[in-house]
Amino acid sequence: MNSIIEEINIEYDIKGEISLYDITQALAGINNYYRRKVREATGIKNPPELIVSEMSKASPFRAKFYAAPIIATQLLLWGGKYVTLHEAFDFVCKDLAGIVSGKSTEKHSDSEYDDLDRIVRPVYKNDEGSKFILFGNDNSENVIQVGWEDANIAHSQILQKKKNQDLQDGSDIQKEVLLYIDTAVNKNAEDVGDKGYIDSIDKKQLKLYFPESKPEIKAKVLSNPFKQAYIVTVDVLKMKNKPVAYKILELHDTISRE
Repeated sequence: MNSIIEEINIEYDIKGEISLYDITQALAGINNYYRRKVREATGIKNPPELIVSEMSKASPFRAKFYAAPIIATQLLLWGGKYVTLHEAFDFVCKDLAGIVSGKSTEKHSDSEYDDLDRIVRPVYKNDEGSKFILFGNDNSENVIQVGWEDANIAHSQILQKKKNQDLQDGSDIQKEVLLYIDTAVNKNAEDVGDKGYIDSIDKKQLKLYFPESKPEIKAKVLSNPFKQAYIVTVDVLKMKNKPVAYKILELHDTISRE
């Protein structure tokens, strides 16, 4: 059976003192980012940790990692795509470059932003001239280099993006989920209310919005809601990462609740 083994090398060339906390947080950020990308691609809930094979004692600080060997038959059983260590760090390069340039429109989770910030923290917290370098297997390929100025820009951008993400509405498309409506406008239940719940997303009743361009969806959903459930595609509207309303995009089918 074949296994896949590869290495990656990092260097922190710091002009000043580097604290134990900052370097351990940076290494944790690298490990977290790698495992997250493996989890997203393969569906493995608990991917293996990166393993340190070498670590320098002097400045500049250097470390060499390798990914735990992946056995080919295990990969087939997992049913996912193998993510190489270099592919995972391509995400780090792309995401950091996009944040530094200010041109990135991609949304990241708070944990992703936190890990990216940890990776550049030893650089932006120290003196001008400090830098972070990530090399390939043979130490010749310069995969990414983040200097002091870029690290400070990345840090500022990350703080701003996290702040905006907390304050602004977001959305999340969920396909073919089951919608229930259990409320009415008045006690006689003559008119159906404008709230419903999707158990797989949130057990709370949330406000419903229907597309004006498809009035037939609203008419069908509100025609007999207490005896039917609806398979729908919805846009989950969010504030501060919490669902606040559902925008019904498509009605696929109905299911009897009796």
